[in-house]
Amino acid sequence: MKSSEPETDHPMAGQLALAGLLAVAGGFGIRKLAPALGRRLLEFGDPWDSGYVPGITSMANEKTFENFAAGFLIGPRPEDSRARGALTTTDCPQVEAAVEIDSPAATFASFSEALAHVRKLVTELASEPEPGRQRILARLVRGLRDLKGRSSLPEVLHVWQLAYALESLAEQLEKKPGNVTPSTMRTLAGGIDLLHALSVPGTRPDLATNPPVRFLAVDDDAISRYAVAFALKKVLTAPDVAASGEAGLTLANQHAYDAIFLDIEMPGMDGFELCSRIHATNLNRVTPVVFVTSHHGFDERTKCSVIGGQDLIGKPFLTFELAVKALTMVLRRRLQTEPANAPKPATKAPQPACDAAEEDLVPAGKA
Repeated sequence: MKSSEPETDHPMAGQLALAGLLAVAGGFGIRKLAPALGRRLLEFGDPWDSGYVPGITSMANEKTFENFAAGFLIGPRPEDSRARGALTTTDCPQVEAAVEIDSPAATFASFSEALAHVRKLVTELASEPEPGRQRILARLVRGLRDLKGRSSLPEVLHVWQLAYALESLAEQLEKKPGNVTPSTMRTLAGGIDLLHALSVPGTRPDLATNPPVRFLAVDDDAISRYAVAFALKKVLTAPDVAASGEAGLTLANQHAYDAIFLDIEMPGMDGFELCSRIHATNLNRVTPVVFVTSHHGFDERTKCSVIGGQDLIGKPFLTFELAVKALTMVLRRRLQTEPANAPKPATKAPQPACDAAEEDLVPAGKA
């Protein structure tokens, strides 16, 4: 028999409904307040000193990057010279492991076959489906480590720095071959080409630091902007930063930069327009511009080339890749502007990296 007492809601149902309303209200409030809170926190301190950026990087990856940055600043160590001969006869039968390197001339004389070997590996990597990339990357790491060992003399510090940076990037790709993208491939290939260009007597060992480097990073998103700043600051120097195209153009009219990193999609003046206007300034007419953007398809790369951009790096990006790209830009530009009597390699200049096609890299699972 049915009870004559009136039906009442279960007390738990009321609690759940109240919790749901609070959650919705809280989520709405967080969405409204988070950007302002983030900007306010950035005003009071530099969250990148710890190397950990929640939502952008992992603590393990940034610890690895900080270890790399510390080693980069210290320079060659005794164990680097012992890394000569890291290649096995299976890796590269033409490379002699037992080479006495006691001068820059001896360093560069030993480079030819070793450089040819790592170039061949990068070519193989571009056409290799993902399951086979790790094996090639392991050989590439050994090849770059061998080059680093051959350039451990103080007189060729700039060559050691680039070899070390490329080795570190290759190690990260070996750990996670899924990060092999057209962008990382261009960075590797461009760096190896530059190693060849640097491998002549007479170039200054302090090419990367004298005069002091100056960068500009422009992005309307605070997290992305400071992620770029973190990568640059740990290896070379903290960049000037701007939150809009207009602010970036103001800085470009005031200072000459070694390289400029731009987002594409920004309110007001977008990255493409900003790049064109920067190259119209007196101070940065030929400054290399790299777009760091989530828009990195064929159309964007084509427009990048048309307006004079140097390259595209896709978001989310590898901290190691951006650092290597910055170092490559600085060394290449300074090598080109060295005094006329400085020795130059007899090689043709590399083509703009923005022209590289997505099809150059075989997708995972395809032959």
